[in-house]
Amino acid sequence: MSELDDAKATISYVENTLKPELKILIGDYILSAPVHTVLQLDKKDPRTSLLKIKVTKEIPVQIDFKLSDIINHIRSSYNYIAIYIAKRNGVNSEELWKIDFPTGESSEKLNNKIKKITLDRSEEDKNLLLSTRPIKKSGSYVWELFKYNNTTKHRKRLTSAGISTTGPLNTPWTKNIRIAMSHKYAIGDERGIMSFPTTLAHTINKPSIITNVTTNFKEMTGDNSYAEIDVMNFIEDAICVCKKLINSV
Repeated sequence: MSELDDAKATISYVENTLKPELKILIGDYILSAPVHTVLQLDKKDPRTSLLKIKVTKEIPVQIDFKLSDIINHIRSSYNYIAIYIAKRNGVNSEELWKIDFPTGESSEKLNNKIKKITLDRSEEDKNLLLSTRPIKKSGSYVWELFKYNNTTKHRKRLTSAGISTTGPLNTPWTKNIRIAMSHKYAIGDERGIMSFPTTLAHTINKPSIITNVTTNFKEMTGDNSYAEIDVMNFIEDAICVCKKLINSV
């Protein structure tokens, strides 16, 4: 088997086995109703009441374990592709073990890594690698995929509970209120989302709670330019880009 065959087999395993397993874990967590809304008097001013979101169940570590497994396999598939391209551009066999799929925080760093794979012998292969946009703030998440993989070695959590609240028309939460509950929030922790006069408390209809599991870019990379992204959407995007690259090699 060639490295390209290895890449195909790896991404197929992710798509047909690991991704469905992660979807089940996330579904079970969401069905467990991990977050509730509560109405409370403001301790500082009883004339005011607070609507809070209360955490009742943390994200199971099994979700992070499965996501980490998926990320490692997708990264392996990308690396197989990089080695395959390096071989056809004549990279010395002693240098192949150093080859990883090129990503970078700047165009200069990225181009230097690509040069080690193509040896400046194929503009077509260079453009092929660049087509995945493997650079920070590119919007394709390929750079984040590799950053994720490195972060697992430092024991940082990969996910957050993303919470959206919605309610009937003409209520304060007609528009979605989205809150990312990262793992700095423990069971029992609360976060206020609305305050109002206590005399109106009996008229307040609690909003619906929609919970999903999101990526944890901000805590993991320190890059505040990214909002939290649904984990399954992140994985599907990474698989799609990888499969497209395989078909183009």
